[in-house]
Amino acid sequence: MENNRTRYLMPDHSGRGNHLGIEVNWNSGVKPAKLLRFFDSKGNEYVIDRKELLSIMFMFGDESDQMDMITPVVQRQHMREYHFKFKARQDYHKGEAVVVSALIPIKTEVVRPRVMHSKAGLHQIL
Repeated sequence: MENNRTRYLMPDHSGRGNHLGIEVNWNSGVKPAKLLRFFDSKGNEYVIDRKELLSIMFMFGDESDQMDMITPVVQRQHMREYHFKFKARQDYHKGEAVVVSALIPIKTEVVRPRVMHSKAGLHQIL
C-alpha cells in the first residue's frame, strides 16, 4: 500500500480535455489510502471510501477481473486421530480398559497475499 501522497491523472477519452484526477494520502487522517479524493478539470472535488471504489470496480468487471480482485483463500482439512481410553464399570469386565479411536476433521484457512509484479498491473486495476 502506498503511504506517500500520490496524484494520478486519468486522460479523458472523449477528446474534450476533461481529465479526472485521483489523489491519495493528502493528509495524515486518510493514510494509508483509506479515502480517495477525485478532482476534475473544473476544480470540483469528490471524496469516496476505498471500499466503495473497489465494490464499483468489482461490479463492472468481467469474471476474470473479479477473480483477480478476490483474495485467494485456500481451505485445508486436516484429519487428526484421537484415542480415548475408558475404564469399564458395567457391561464389560469391571476394570477392563476400552480404547476408542476417532478421526476428527480440522479445517484451516490460509490466506495468500496478492503480489503485484509490476506497476503496469497497478494501473490496470485503476
